[in-house]
Amino acid sequence: MTRYILKGFAITGVVAFAAATCEAAPEAKARDADRKSPGKPAAGQHRYLDAEHGPKGQGWFALFNGKDLAGWHKRPDHKRPMSWKVVGGAMVNEASHGKPGTDIVSDWTFRDFELYYEYRVGEGNNSGMYLRGRYEIQILGDYGQEPSPGTNGGIWATAAPSRNVSRRPGEWQSVYTKIVGTTVESVVLNGVRIHENVAVPRPTGGHLDDKVDEPGPIMIQGDHGAIEVRTVMIRPLEVKGRKYLDSKNSPKGPGWIDLCNGKDLAGWHRRPGHDRPLSWKVVAGVMVNTTSPEKHGTDIVSDRKFKDFELYYEYRIPKGSNSGMYLRGRYEIQICDDYGQAPGTGSNGALYSLAPPARNASRKPGEWQSVYARIVGKKVSVILNGVKTVDNIEATRPTGGELDRDVGKPGPIMIQGDHGSIDVRRLMLRPIAATRRPESN
Repeated sequence: MTRYILKGFAITGVVAFAAATCEAAPEAKARDADRKSPGKPAAGQHRYLDAEHGPKGQGWFALFNGKDLAGWHKRPDHKRPMSWKVVGGAMVNEASHGKPGTDIVSDWTFRDFELYYEYRVGEGNNSGMYLRGRYEIQILGDYGQEPSPGTNGGIWATAAPSRNVSRRPGEWQSVYTKIVGTTVESVVLNGVRIHENVAVPRPTGGHLDDKVDEPGPIMIQGDHGAIEVRTVMIRPLEVKGRKYLDSKNSPKGPGWIDLCNGKDLAGWHRRPGHDRPLSWKVVAGVMVNTTSPEKHGTDIVSDRKFKDFELYYEYRIPKGSNSGMYLRGRYEIQICDDYGQAPGTGSNGALYSLAPPARNASRKPGEWQSVYARIVGKKVSVILNGVKTVDNIEATRPTGGELDRDVGKPGPIMIQGDHGSIDVRRLMLRPIAATRRPESN
């Protein structure tokens, strides 16, 4: 089909496999065998593709919450009205060639990752899923056509799928893909691997920018035709040989995601129950909470939830101020002005009420300070200003002021804002994948 100028890519994840009736086709048998077998997937199949659930395991998280478009924004150079909305748990783009819609872009950016999504298009409809906003996996209603770089599942203008495995118009279809560096290592469409180790040395067209091997967002094309997308799942990858932290403990490399976009509070909401006006805003790329002990502010909570992860942030507080960073909304890493004081369970860098810092590593009020934290299960480690203050301490209970006590479940990041003023910047998170990931093709 003719390609126009836009881009886009979907992110969802649940794959619908046709139930076998009478004598199942060989492809259906292979899929059934793969779902039942704990060993290596059958040739051309992928373990994540499950008829009911999609991706499972640590490190995967949803880019789409199924309720609204939180975490997504309209492509900046698309000046026409936003054409996306959420209907019945799916992201729905209402557009046509006669009435172009808009591309939609994730607030978060990623470098190396696995992505799983499900989509549905009508006959002849056209869209695309852009990896890092640069490399398009084509989406097209082309059931039964000869494969080419422009057909469904093609890496646009770069590589044709090995075969056409498109489903009929109006049926849900699924894609698993993996990108590392400038190689799309795998694309699995409807349970069949159609690409393996395809080099993408340059953007494929209709891209957001030309930064190639740098982190970028997920983008779904919306200006070519109507499309529905659901269950958008991503898992950032750790790649050997890539440096994650520079000499100043600032995260770099694959897997790290920005929790604040530096422009506004998209992806955050006021703590439920804090009915006073929101006290947070973004100023010059910094999340700023302006309040005082006499005039309480509000806690702020991330829309996204996480289980095991690494977290990095920098903060600055005035003399006498107090705040805290809550892991999963339950375990507080204390933030307070205590320069030069003896450490305790309420000190700066403590796992509040549970573990005091090994020593006081606080800087003076008004200076920027840095924290690296890691939580796996109930074990927490904290590095404050380059000094390990908490070393693999077990958080046996929530530390106080928590959102809930569901300790075994994922939870959000929460920043305390009702105790005093604080500035926060460079708030970065990297989900920790399972120790042993399912094998991928």
